[in-house]
Amino acid sequence: MLQYNHEDFAVLAAKVLSGNASVQEEGQLKELVTTEPEAKKQFESLKMAWELSVPAALEREDLAVDTSAAWQKVQAKMHRAKTGEAPLIPLASADISSYAKPETPVISISQGTKHKTSGGSADAPVRSISFSVWAIAASLVLAVSAGIWVFMQQNKPMPDKGPTIALAADNKSKEAVYPDGSKMTMAAGAELSYQYDPTNTQRRVRLSKGACYFQVEKNPEKPFVVNTALGDVRVLGTKFVVSLLGTDSARVEVQEGRVSVKANAGEASGIDTALLTAGQALIITPSGLRRIEFEAENMVWATKNLKFSSTPLSDAVEQIEKVYGVKVKLENPASGRCLLTAIFSNRSLPEVLEIIEGTLNIKAEKEGENYVLKGEGC
Repeated sequence: MLQYNHEDFAVLAAKVLSGNASVQEEGQLKELVTTEPEAKKQFESLKMAWELSVPAALEREDLAVDTSAAWQKVQAKMHRAKTGEAPLIPLASADISSYAKPETPVISISQGTKHKTSGGSADAPVRSISFSVWAIAASLVLAVSAGIWVFMQQNKPMPDKGPTIALAADNKSKEAVYPDGSKMTMAAGAELSYQYDPTNTQRRVRLSKGACYFQVEKNPEKPFVVNTALGDVRVLGTKFVVSLLGTDSARVEVQEGRVSVKANAGEASGIDTALLTAGQALIITPSGLRRIEFEAENMVWATKNLKFSSTPLSDAVEQIEKVYGVKVKLENPASGRCLLTAIFSNRSLPEVLEIIEGTLNIKAEKEGENYVLKGEGC
C-alpha cells in the first residue's frame, strides 16, 4: 500500500493537474485519494488552488520561477508554521517570481525563440514548453497548497482533549461507559483512567490496578488500546478481560473477537506480540508472553454467566458474592448442603436469588446492602 506524505503528494498532484503525470502516477494519486482521508482533503485544496491561480499565471509572459528555490522557501514556511518561529506570510499574496535566486538561471515562458535568463545571458538554451509548464505548475501548486496548509495549521482551533477521567471501584464491581459507547465493567478494587480526545487516532485507557471487562464498540479507524505497566492490549471491537495479577503479571482473556497483545519486554525471546481469538488467553510477564488455558470461570465476575451443576449452595453463594460484590449469609448452615443446578446468563442479583428461592424452597431477604438466605435445609 502506498504511504501518504504531504509534500510528495503535492508534487504528484501538481503533475496530474498539469497533465504531465504518467498512467502509473495517475493511478497512485487515485489510490491515495481513495484510501487516505487527508490525501483527499489535500487534493481538493490543490485542485481549487490550481483552478483559481495556475491557469492565469501561466498566461503571463514575464513569469520566471526557480522551482528548487520555491520549494525550499515553501518548506521553510511549513517548518516555521510547525514550530511557531514566525507569523504567517500568505503565499497567495506574494509575487511568485520572488522565489527565483538572481544568480540562478531561470527559464521564462514567452512566444519568442530567444529566452533571457535571470543571469543576463540572451542566448540561453531553451527547454521544452511541456517541461516549463510542469515546472511552473508544480511550483505554483506547491506554493499555494503550502500557503493553505500553513494557514490551516496556524488558524485551526485547538481540540478539546477534555480532563483526565479517573475511575475506581471500591468494594464492589462498577460499570462505566467510554465516550464512544464502549462498556467497561471494573472488578472490585480496580482503577483505570483515560483522557478522551476525539481527534486522536486511538481510544486509549490506562488500567493501573485490578481487572476490567471491556465490551468495545467496533471502529476500524480508531483501535481501542488498554495500556498497562507490562504491555498493551489492542482491539478494534470485541469483548475481553484484562486482569493485573499483582505487579509482575497480567492476564488477558478473550470472550469474543480478536485481540492483539504486545508486551513491553520479551523481544529477546521473540515472544513480545501475540494475537488472541475467542476462547484464548495469555499471561504478560516481565520476560514476555505466555499462553495459558482459557477458563471461563475467570470471567464469571464480568460476564455474570454462572453455571451450577449439583453444586452445594454454600459454594454457589461464594461465587455469587464474588460476582455481585455483596455478602450473602446462610441463616441455617444446613441449607449450605442443598444442591443447586442452574444456569444464569448475565442476570441481575435479585433475579438470581428469586430463581434460587423457587428451586430450593429458600427465602432471600435483603438487609441493608447484603442478603440473608433463610430455610430449613434439604
